[in-house]
Amino acid sequence: MTKLIYAVVVGASLLGACGGNDGVSIDDLPGYVADTECSIQVECQSSPDTATCKAGFTLNDTQSLTIIADVKAGVIKYDENAAKACFDAAAAGHCAFQGTHAKDNDPCGTYLTGTVAVGGACFVDLECVDGGSCTPTMSGCNQNTTCCPGTCAAGTPTKEVALGAMCASTNECPVNGYCKGLTSTVMGTCTAVVTTAGAACDNVLACANNMICNMTSSTAGTCYDPPANGAACDPAFFVPDFACSDSRDYCDPTSMKCTARVAVGGTCSDTVLCEGLADCVNTKCVARGKIGEACDSQNGPSCLAGTCTNSVCTKDAAGTSCR
Repeated sequence: MTKLIYAVVVGASLLGACGGNDGVSIDDLPGYVADTECSIQVECQSSPDTATCKAGFTLNDTQSLTIIADVKAGVIKYDENAAKACFDAAAAGHCAFQGTHAKDNDPCGTYLTGTVAVGGACFVDLECVDGGSCTPTMSGCNQNTTCCPGTCAAGTPTKEVALGAMCASTNECPVNGYCKGLTSTVMGTCTAVVTTAGAACDNVLACANNMICNMTSSTAGTCYDPPANGAACDPAFFVPDFACSDSRDYCDPTSMKCTARVAVGGTCSDTVLCEGLADCVNTKCVARGKIGEACDSQNGPSCLAGTCTNSVCTKDAAGTSCR
């Protein structure tokens, strides 16, 4: 769940669930994140209901608790209005494929800002200025479970370049561009994304939202606009999860149409997919385990949340704030 704090939300918000209309206070943030995450999981069929989701929900790992304490101590600046805008901006279409390009003026990267200078003491990356990273002084230290003292290292500033200019990553290009021809040894060129479905593309990032380039690592493809439920689809699409626009659908290899994923108890296979809260076990869709229920980390079913420990789904242990 730390990813939700990190910048962050891919999904919907429960407007007004916490924090009021003017922003989300740092004290209300955990509850707001829980409501948002569970709203997404239930609607997109990754959890059967809100109560089950919240029973396995954790925002008490060491990194998350440290970030919250950092905000209260002023080590990380927190913008309540930008936080709420981040959640609200994700409110629509969260079960649908949105494309591969970041949205312009995305508020999710602006509500947490580090203040620790390069060379300063730190525990987590978000404490460091300008997108820097916290390099632990102890090798192998797990920041999710342990306070790992470190030093802020300089980040790599991303400066946007114009279409037609040389680039070292797609992040340097405008939101309507990608870094064409980039390799490990050769700079690329910022090139306008392809806007027409079915047109040729040479890079997974070459197509405008909400399309994706249907290609393998070595073969050029065409811009694919993932179809809606009931529409014709490509069962051989190279990323099966994106063969249909809605994550609750899959491309049925028999009908070649986007079809609702199979519910718990139904028959499944490598190409007939179960809904998100189930695993395909011996050709049957079996519900993933709730906290305290049985699981099998090798053969399934896995857990809805937490970790499969000694064949039982166990809630992740709470961490401790490093501040």
